[in-house]
Amino acid sequence: MAQKPTLRTQLLISIAYVADPSGGGHGVLADETALVGGGTATETEGLETSLGAWSVTGPPAGSPAVPRDRTRTGTLFRTYGATTTDGAVLLGFGLEHVTAATDRKALIGKALGSPDD
Repeated sequence: MAQKPTLRTQLLISIAYVADPSGGGHGVLADETALVGGGTATETEGLETSLGAWSVTGPPAGSPAVPRDRTRTGTLFRTYGATTTDGAVLLGFGLEHVTAATDRKALIGKALGSPDD
């Protein structure tokens, strides 16, 4: 039985981050990566516990020296879906994204300072 030849191509995907050394920032935040070919996701990686098929390389050729290399890390900061002040609540999503009516009611009650919350 003859086997069909398989086309295998090496693919390099690079994510870079450039910053002013005085500020630095948090770097690149990457999550939920997947290589999709022919409609099928492979090499899916959430990056929460490992790098999976990904690897960390040094800075590109010609870049200044860096005191330490890039790495995968845990939580750098917590994000929230809302910001509040004394007179306003700004949600980072629409109420239609809170699918359960009871959850929506609780959220609106907390936002409006309902005594029932």
